Amino acid sequence: MNKMMKKLMFFMVISLSLNLVFAYTEQIQGDEDKIVYTASVFQGWNILNGGLYALNHLTSESDIKSDDIVAVYYYSPSQKQFIRIHPDLENAKFQNEENFYGSDKSLMYSSAVWVYIKRDGMIQYETDDSHSMTKRSLTSGWNFLSVTGGALGKSLNEMKGDCQIYNAYYYFKEYKKLDLDVKLSNDMASHGLLIRVINDCHFGSPGKVDSSLTPPPSLPLDTDYPEGQTSICEDSDGYDLYTVGKTSYGGESGVTGGKEDYCDFYAKGAESRIGLLREGYCDGKTYKEDLVKCGNGYVCRSGKCVQGDSSLSMCSETDSGKDAFTAGKTVGIGGQGEDDCAFSNANGVGLTDECSGEGCSVYENYCNEEEIATEIIPCSNGCKNRACIT
Repeated sequence: MNKMMKKLMFFMVISLSLNLVFAYTEQIQGDEDKIVYTASVFQGWNILNGGLYALNHLTSESDIKSDDIVAVYYYSPSQKQFIRIHPDLENAKFQNEENFYGSDKSLMYSSAVWVYIKRDGMIQYETDDSHSMTKRSLTSGWNFLSVTGGALGKSLNEMKGDCQIYNAYYYFKEYKKLDLDVKLSNDMASHGLLIRVINDCHFGSPGKVDSSLTPPPSLPLDTDYPEGQTSICEDSDGYDLYTVGKTSYGGESGVTGGKEDYCDFYAKGAESRIGLLREGYCDGKTYKEDLVKCGNGYVCRSGKCVQGDSSLSMCSETDSGKDAFTAGKTVGIGGQGEDDCAFSNANGVGLTDECSGEGCSVYENYCNEEEIATEIIPCSNGCKNRACIT
């Protein structure tokens, strides 16, 4: 037994508010430039702070070694799906995620990740890919957040910024719901959180602003420079409010990003359950976005204007419920998701382009009343193109 493990005296910490059970060694050392995470882990799946994209980040003091780590999965808020990091990186999906974040990938690399570990023990790893939990953007739907030092001693409601948090969970051999008003204790250090937000938002505690302070001077007005101009701009629906369109944009190297039309229920002027449509379009080579009211007799649903009133369900799907043989997309309260092939074994479940045999299934998204829900459905004849083969 190494020196570090001799120092570990495990005891059970029972928190009346969180019901957490962790070893006292959870800690975060360092700042955002270089952080060392230390955490007690358990055989099976664990949600850990970001930094394990490369197993060589484990320190020599870590009881858990690279051979003990079976799998690492990252959840993509933009693609609404898991991406396998280890073993055998799903490179195409990972590249799409890097393109989404552009030049500043610190938010991506600092997200918490699922890690499957063979045995109980202590893990210690270091990373310079860190971003404070109290200073980050979140995407509508599920987000995996690393708990950093500045968040300890604060509640999620204290740090939510302009985010509307629907639910939050931590994972200790099973999901446990987190009270949004309970302050994060030191026992949470190095363990990630799963937070579901209703809107794209900025998460973090606002600083105190002197109310007498005037805004900085406006930027110079260059009327001949079109804001948002790119070398490439392509709009699939041509400003059609009744069709879900996607506007792609990029530079000389090709298309680097894109954005689908979507409904905004929280913008200024949006009526409850009616919403406003954020319609993207190209003005020449300039990407622009308008906030549009659908008009009398119409409401915004799934990124387009449809006939109806506020009683119309806020969850919709393209494949008519739990249809494992049709690749569908579901949009509802909590985000959106596309069906995908999945393969399960003793190490857990991972998404894949296609599969066959025992453990092959489809990750099916569907509407549970007005919320998006998921179910893993076995595919007896295999799975391809995001649906079970008939």
